[in-house]
Amino acid sequence: LINSNIHHNQEFANSADQLFELFYTVLKFENVFVTDNQFSTNFSFLGDGSGDTVLFKNTHILRNTGNLFIVTTIEDFKLVNSVVANNLGPSYITLGSFVLGTKAAMINSVVSGNRNNTSLINLVQMYDSELMIGNCIINDNTNSGISTMNFSINAYQSIIQNGSALGPTILDVDPMFVDPASGNFNLQMGSPAINTGSPLNAPATDILGNPRPQGGFYDMGIYEYAIPTNFVFNGALDNDWHKGGNWDTGFPPPNIFNGNI
Repeated sequence: LINSNIHHNQEFANSADQLFELFYTVLKFENVFVTDNQFSTNFSFLGDGSGDTVLFKNTHILRNTGNLFIVTTIEDFKLVNSVVANNLGPSYITLGSFVLGTKAAMINSVVSGNRNNTSLINLVQMYDSELMIGNCIINDNTNSGISTMNFSINAYQSIIQNGSALGPTILDVDPMFVDPASGNFNLQMGSPAINTGSPLNAPATDILGNPRPQGGFYDMGIYEYAIPTNFVFNGALDNDWHKGGNWDTGFPPPNIFNGNI
């Protein structure tokens, strides 16, 4: 499924339907927007552990209601250069569950602003599965917990709220997005996600197709940061040169800058 927009669908009343329910599959979502859907479960994948693959690449999953991912016995599940943000989960989980032999990976992705109507739940549920997290930003979700049993998590070079215990290269800091409430997950200048990622498993380009890395080193998240060559002062807030909201970029130019203002 490539270059598609799936939006504003909903299940029949009390039918417990799924937006996608697939069995024993090889499936790729690339450059897809999945937005504003309402289902008990949005994505349900069931495999037998022998060749089943699911790839979300350069995909936006935004403002949906219901379970996002229920992944069972999928040998290769990947979320790459993708954003999962501002969704509303059910009472017992926010992002999804990976169970019964699933091998999942999240690379250069953003999981942010996902909500639940209770704080007594987990971001992810895992049972007898593996999860790798690299170059990701996971923050500002209702709950950051991972419910686990017989699991393996390999996390590196990521910003994970309340996730410092996952490894020495995990940061628990503000990633400094430009405007996450409006879905803008570009990095502001000075973000701790800039030049602190890893080349391990990093895609060759970011979600817009810009080459990785830009500047000094690889960045975390979906966008590879590059200082713009043009800054336009629009004074949207006031006349303060230092306020990011007064610039078309969302942040002011650096003190030392070679470009157009």
